[in-house]
Amino acid sequence: MSLILDFIYTGSMVVTEENVLELLAGAESFSVRGVMKACCLFLEKRLNTKNCVHIWMVAEFHTCPKLRQKAYLFVLHHFKEVADFSVKFLQLSVQQLADLIEQDELNVKQESIVFEAVQRWINYAPQERQGHMAALLSKVPESTT
Repeated sequence: MSLILDFIYTGSMVVTEENVLELLAGAESFSVRGVMKACCLFLEKRLNTKNCVHIWMVAEFHTCPKLRQKAYLFVLHHFKEVADFSVKFLQLSVQQLADLIEQDELNVKQESIVFEAVQRWINYAPQERQGHMAALLSKVPESTT
């Protein structure tokens, strides 16, 4: 909270990996757009295959549409790496995963990449997810088959 107040009075602040999520939450609560923008830019510059799903979820939760779109596109453009290395990928809902794999922008060269990603997602919580395989694979764009 003190960083947000400092920003209001001075117009500056330091965003770090340690404080960015707390700052973003506080800035959203108090509608401090400058702090929200600074946090979103900070997160956008740090997008990578391990954190992009988390950033996508954070942006969605905190109503940051530009950051959400950039993180979402990052997931689509780096799908194989994200599916292989992001722990948060395994925590997607069935609807979120279905939405991703049916996008025309999904960057995969072979259907097997999507199949392996779906299989990995199912194996994360097999008792809850086993019944979703056919429905998810039916969402794969024709261009990857």
